Amino acid sequence: MESGPSRFPGWVLAAITLFGAGVVLTTTLYFIHQSHWSGPAADLWFRLPHVERFFAGEDFFWQLFAEGGGHRMFFPNALFIVEFSLFRGTNVFLNACGLALQAITAGLLISCVWKEPHLSRSAAAFLTGLTGMLLFSSTQITNFVRPLNVCYFLAFAPLTWSVLALLRARDAHQTEGRPKAARAWLVVSIAAATVATYSMFNGILGWPALLLLSVGLRLPRLWIGFLALAAVAIVGPNGASPNPEVFGGWVQKQFSLASISGFNELTTQFRIRFIASDTDPQSVVEAGVDGVQLTILDCGASCPTDINGDGSTNVLDLIDLLLCFGLPAVPGCEAEDVNGDGVVNVLDLIQLLLSFGQICP
Repeated sequence: MESGPSRFPGWVLAAITLFGAGVVLTTTLYFIHQSHWSGPAADLWFRLPHVERFFAGEDFFWQLFAEGGGHRMFFPNALFIVEFSLFRGTNVFLNACGLALQAITAGLLISCVWKEPHLSRSAAAFLTGLTGMLLFSSTQITNFVRPLNVCYFLAFAPLTWSVLALLRARDAHQTEGRPKAARAWLVVSIAAATVATYSMFNGILGWPALLLLSVGLRLPRLWIGFLALAAVAIVGPNGASPNPEVFGGWVQKQFSLASISGFNELTTQFRIRFIASDTDPQSVVEAGVDGVQLTILDCGASCPTDINGDGSTNVLDLIDLLLCFGLPAVPGCEAEDVNGDGVVNVLDLIQLLLSFGQICP
């Protein structure tokens, strides 16, 4: 007697993934506990100058917008300040935030799965386990342990929420006939995408995804236009980061030596040091320096024949020139070299005589 191909029970797959999700979550929590220590985490030290300026009241609000490695860091900076204020920079608060963001995202996705009427219970259980395994997998462990990586959770969790909110807006508008609720969900979607945008560079990727999704869902054109306008207003005209250096290429820099504390004058001991660094201590930084120039700005004397600087070319200037006549333009006779040819000679004398009696501005 022949038998047809047997089907692998769906509940067996569901049980395997649910068990795997439990193992992954348990090992992740254990790893976080083992890697935690009571001192400030290493990469949080790189945020200390910013935090100190914040508490000193220097541009109090705008310190939250301080960048890190080209990333827009408003929301991570806010969490860093709470971390330092209440938990001494020990990463307790940031770990809790990362776990909470992942747990909320998992809850929302799992809720959507179980509300889908076309899925069997075994399929919904399978997707539930798969979601848990992915959100708390080993690839996320580094993000949990390193405080600076909280920006990943602050970007990708809200991006997921924004997509779910847009889907909810579609349902409220097309299926449930509740236009006010639909508009509210659209605002929630934009708000979540804004959080992602001001958490890290990758957060801006949510806006084209939302626009494509809104077109695919056949949302009202007014909504799509409003979403596009919000994207332009929130992301900004530069498209990504206000720091163009994160995209590579040559960047021209210039500064005045007089602005350097302790600098007096150029000497044979003068040195210039170039430092290329990133706020992330584990980043691989590649940089080059080329075309270095030292420029001296000299507007020149408006009246070179006024050797003693008394405001006019007179007999006193003539005496000064004659005292240096025939000598090279060495210190003490530099001003007497009126034409700048390196020696005080008859040419300088002629130029002075031609300007004799001139009032210098």
